[in-house]
Amino acid sequence: MWLEHAIYFALLALVIAEPFSTATVLLVFRLALGLWVLKLALTGFRVRRAPLALPLLLFFVGAGVSTLFTYAPLLSWVRLGWYSVVFIFLLATENVKTRAQLKWLVAALLLSTFISAIQTGWQFTAGIGTKLLYVAPGAMKEAGLRPRDIVREINGHSVRRPWLWRRALRLTQHDAVLRIRVARPYPGGLHYFYTAVPRAAVDEWLRSPGQLMTQGYPQRAQGRFYHAIPYAGMLMVIGALCWGLLLTSGCARTLVRVLLTLIFVALAASLWATVTRSYVLALLVGCLVTLWMTARPRVRAVAILAAMAILLAGSFWIRDQRRLSWFSSSEPGTEFRMMMWKASPRLIREHPILGIGLDSVQLPGNRFDIAAYKIFPLRGGHFHSTYIELAVDCGLPVLGLWLWLMVAYFRHLRRLLQASAQAPWFYRGLALGMFASALAFYVGCLVQYTLGDGEVMPLVWLFMGLSVVLWRLLGERNQQGGVPASTA
Repeated sequence: MWLEHAIYFALLALVIAEPFSTATVLLVFRLALGLWVLKLALTGFRVRRAPLALPLLLFFVGAGVSTLFTYAPLLSWVRLGWYSVVFIFLLATENVKTRAQLKWLVAALLLSTFISAIQTGWQFTAGIGTKLLYVAPGAMKEAGLRPRDIVREINGHSVRRPWLWRRALRLTQHDAVLRIRVARPYPGGLHYFYTAVPRAAVDEWLRSPGQLMTQGYPQRAQGRFYHAIPYAGMLMVIGALCWGLLLTSGCARTLVRVLLTLIFVALAASLWATVTRSYVLALLVGCLVTLWMTARPRVRAVAILAAMAILLAGSFWIRDQRRLSWFSSSEPGTEFRMMMWKASPRLIREHPILGIGLDSVQLPGNRFDIAAYKIFPLRGGHFHSTYIELAVDCGLPVLGLWLWLMVAYFRHLRRLLQASAQAPWFYRGLALGMFASALAFYVGCLVQYTLGDGEVMPLVWLFMGLSVVLWRLLGERNQQGGVPASTA
């Protein structure tokens, strides 16, 4: 049916857009969801039973019921709209039916994320602009420029390196006003904006003594996202999937093994460049557990030594980039997180059944008297833990539904690993990669509100749906008597 093919191609577009544009992902998802509803209407609303569907739908319904009684309707309904990407699970289970379709989705996701990782590597080697070391009082400062700002363009001309200023100014010699694109560092990423500066002020500034600028690099990788943390979450779940495929690729062609290795190294390096401790550790846990499950004792010993080396190197890297340790409790971010956790038991006791509503904690005026908001003057915040956030926002019953879904998913993945033991390498690798990805995701959820990240959750629901597709394909293969693994 043409609608089924249209939905599949929408899913393909979704995974290609995932590393680059969350808005595009959301738009394509809504288009695919509309097509699926039309398909259901034309086919009599027949939906195949699927593992995980019941706890998943009950979780979404529970969050919706909580939203009906929220303290902040606008905030909660917007957040529930993001939660609605859970239906990617059903889009996948109902419209991905063949091994070729499954392979194309996985390949498109890995390759598009690889391109994003290459872009990140380019930013950290070639720079992203010129960092201002000095800004003279006057028109430049009045235009909003500050030391440490990174200038990327002047009237549309790149100034990625200091010598390119001369070229840009020569090409704009007749422009009285220079429109400058600026990247301003802030904790977690870069804020981009434009400002207009009189050309005479720039010419005068360039005649100032001393070094005025140097090569500018990002402090933390953030890809095309607004912050390093959601970018790190995306790299974590995709990197874990790639790791599973890499572990089982011994029977694959040499080109495939090399490509998987390059993709994993690029994704892991980009995740490292985000300097996001929780997600780096979560990926390490997912990779170590799956390696332990599949490797010989000698390889396990080497893996433990490698993990220790990674942790040691990470300690120096994090201290150099963020002036932190792996488990620093004195820095502002961790202090804020701990204070929010400390406030959560009171809110859970006061609202145990329906919670306060999604994102209601961000109501202006500190409606719930949270101490962290008094010390850290934020416009909005959350509890930095998916489990705590669900308990506070939606109540204990919804947290229970989430835990049910989590346990059901792991049980399903365990059965999937057993069913794929004698299957071709792609099936085994995909099952192993989904297990590593789920494990890393749930570990990351301990200290991050990953469920609230629209950059990460489409992938989580997609992987969950593809695990059901893989389960069906393995069942069909077993019914047909299977094929020798060497033919895959």
